Amino acid sequence: MLDTNMDSKIILVTGATSGIGEAITKQLVMAGAKIVAVARNKERLEKLHQENPDHIFPFSYDLMDLENMEDIFRYCKENSLKLDGLVHCAGVTFTSVIKTNNIEEMEQAMRINCFALFELGKYFSMKKYSNDGSSLVAISSIASVLNSKGQSQYSASKAAVNSVVKTMSKEFMRRKIRVNAILPACVKTTMLMVGVQEIENYLESAQTWQPLGIIEAEQIAYLAEFLLSDNAKFMTGELVVVSGGIEY
Repeated sequence: MLDTNMDSKIILVTGATSGIGEAITKQLVMAGAKIVAVARNKERLEKLHQENPDHIFPFSYDLMDLENMEDIFRYCKENSLKLDGLVHCAGVTFTSVIKTNNIEEMEQAMRINCFALFELGKYFSMKKYSNDGSSLVAISSIASVLNSKGQSQYSASKAAVNSVVKTMSKEFMRRKIRVNAILPACVKTTMLMVGVQEIENYLESAQTWQPLGIIEAEQIAYLAEFLLSDNAKFMTGELVVVSGGIEY
């Protein structure tokens, strides 16, 4: 097993109570890291904290609120949690064709998926909140390069994430903070499984467009752990696709 040496690391994870964010949180705790878990759901945050009281530091926050984002980082400083890493997992997706575009949905997708990354990165890059040589990982999506029908809002927001990651990787180089993104195809999460349970033979038919199968969230967590670790100390500005075999 690859030693990622996470025992002394302090990582902030958004969207920490569900889906990929929860998988990343649990994987990093298993690897020995302390996690500042950020999510809206206070009950789920408390449950995470109770499961790992020495490793989980819960902070309830709605990332739609861009104006008070520094509250997250003030909480870290007040609890002597100087960050070694940040994973922006929180995200929303809406499905609609362009002729029925909903501006409120479009704004929400951009605020949470992309604008929140701007603000998180702004504060994470400050010396008072993070250590030199830290790592930021953004969870983007293969949708950002596939541009499938009905996914214009989501695809655009994730393409913007990719662009922000590229720029941050250059601007944060002064402190040797690495910035990378993971672009997964379809990942097996509770939200996905609930959403497709009424679609007959969905998982079987998915093999036609994602021949390696629906990706397990743990696989994305392993990759995030690697990118956060010193094993990836020469990687920055990269958009790492986990395609499941999709051609793109």
